[in-house]
Amino acid sequence: CLTVCCLNSLGADAPAIVLKPRQRFPVRAFEGLQDLPLQVDVQVSDTGPTTVRLVATLADIEGTPVDRQESVLDVRPGTTRWVGFSLAPGDLGYYHAAVQAFGVDQALLASLETGFAVLPPTGGVRTDAMSSIFGVNVHFDQGKGDIESLLRLMDLAGVRWERDTVVWPAVERSAGVYAIPATNRAAWDQARKRYGIHTLGVLCYDHPLFGRPPEKFGAYSREVARLLAGTVDDFEVWNEPGGFGNVSPVEYIGLLEAAYLGVKAGNPAATVVGL
Repeated sequence: CLTVCCLNSLGADAPAIVLKPRQRFPVRAFEGLQDLPLQVDVQVSDTGPTTVRLVATLADIEGTPVDRQESVLDVRPGTTRWVGFSLAPGDLGYYHAAVQAFGVDQALLASLETGFAVLPPTGGVRTDAMSSIFGVNVHFDQGKGDIESLLRLMDLAGVRWERDTVVWPAVERSAGVYAIPATNRAAWDQARKRYGIHTLGVLCYDHPLFGRPPEKFGAYSREVARLLAGTVDDFEVWNEPGGFGNVSPVEYIGLLEAAYLGVKAGNPAATVVGL
């Protein structure tokens, strides 16, 4: 979202000003050239100033100024006012936008800033996942990032594959009982159905109850493939086996075979890849 910061306290005697964005965008990216609307709440404390000068600036990725606007507000201490700006990017690319609040003595009281991208319009046309070579590694399984924002950015960038882990202990929380975490399933389902982004599910990591015996790893792989059929149909066996779990080549061959047989038993149409 556009909310990125709040603000500098410049000493105990400085007037108390806080700037906050009024609107929230689902992603920090726009399709095609368009003005960036910035609506800012100016919160003034009981001891704050009565006049505030706001300066909104827009710069490109190299720091070259592109647009600049000013607004002077007469405010009352203990109140909140809002002001709007419309900043115009000159071309496609990445931009940095900032709003700064100054007192009558030109002292900086507070600042708000964000970055955003202006991307070519997609025109609603998406490359089919099976003919796309572009993918990204995500961590939806770890709750990292706003799912909708990331999927939208991936879509705008033309990404058609995401790689995410389906961690064994998170699926088999007690022996023989399997369930896909709801957040994971929702993210992968949304990626595929709404954006045409396919997930490469990584089957991985030791289980605290079992370790990594191939037969149990195969059973877990089977149930994951069965439970996710139609949502995730492509699987990779283990994540960086030389680093996570220090899986030896011999162990890996056993895990790969068990996972392959398990996945095919759970979803015969699924694809399994390994190192």
